[in-house]
Amino acid sequence: MLKQEAPWLAHVPQAMRQPLADYLEGGVPVSVGLMHVLMAAESTHQARTALTQTHPLLQDEAAARRLAELIQLWDETPQACELVKRVLACVRHDDTGRSESNRLSAWAAAFDQTAAISAEAGVALYSLGRGDLLDRATDEVVAAMRKWNLLNGGIALDLGCGIGRIIERIAPEMDRVVGVDISGGMLATARLRCGRFTNIALLQSSGRDLALFRDASFDLVYAVDTFPYLVLSGGDIAERHMRDIARVLRPRGTLLVLNYSYSGNRERDRREVAAVAGAASLQVVRDGTRDFTTWDAVTFQMVRAP
Repeated sequence: MLKQEAPWLAHVPQAMRQPLADYLEGGVPVSVGLMHVLMAAESTHQARTALTQTHPLLQDEAAARRLAELIQLWDETPQACELVKRVLACVRHDDTGRSESNRLSAWAAAFDQTAAISAEAGVALYSLGRGDLLDRATDEVVAAMRKWNLLNGGIALDLGCGIGRIIERIAPEMDRVVGVDISGGMLATARLRCGRFTNIALLQSSGRDLALFRDASFDLVYAVDTFPYLVLSGGDIAERHMRDIARVLRPRGTLLVLNYSYSGNRERDRREVAAVAGAASLQVVRDGTRDFTTWDAVTFQMVRAP
């Protein structure tokens, strides 16, 4: 196993070993692998030194090839490490000692900051700030939504719409799409991207609930990397949103969640989703699957009862 290859481990700082080993074992997209390695590194120099010294020591050809691809991506994206560090400094996942109101205000301010640094990295850090990488991931998500028969007209709600990247793609296939986000900075970018569409509405929300919307308003609600921040906010915010989503969905309407949490524990996420969805009378029909090659998202799909 790669994790037991002492020669290469000797050149990798402790914090970087697990994310690098996970990537080299396969199954992690290259941009996601680079993101995790850079997140763990103390500096650009430390990461670069570790990777260049590790590469010639790898005896596994597939692992060596994967590491070469990661290094090449970094060569093509020289600002990646600095950008990852700047975004992480804004969006703290470990800052939980606040009231609900203060936590939500902190998320709004954090995403306003990241929107100013890099709109692409702010909504998907694995894009490394590159529009082409974000476009590939977005296209793959939309293709999956189409494959799952979710884009057949009707009215959709994008919960945590960010810069409007999904809305922009699906608007031609829907009667109407509404996007909500807690960040005014993200929404400003979304309005620029989506301004040519007449069937899109973009609204700033409190982040507390979906009180903006009436019962049975939507055929589809989707949340792309949004629920992890509801979970991190603590209290009953995630459960409250699940109940509210069930309320605003029409009978037989669909909820699509791409990533419920950032715990890294898929079985725990499955148990938690089953509990909160069941309490909201939503039936889980896609239970923690991995469906993408450009991104390591875990998919949950739920349906409201007739």
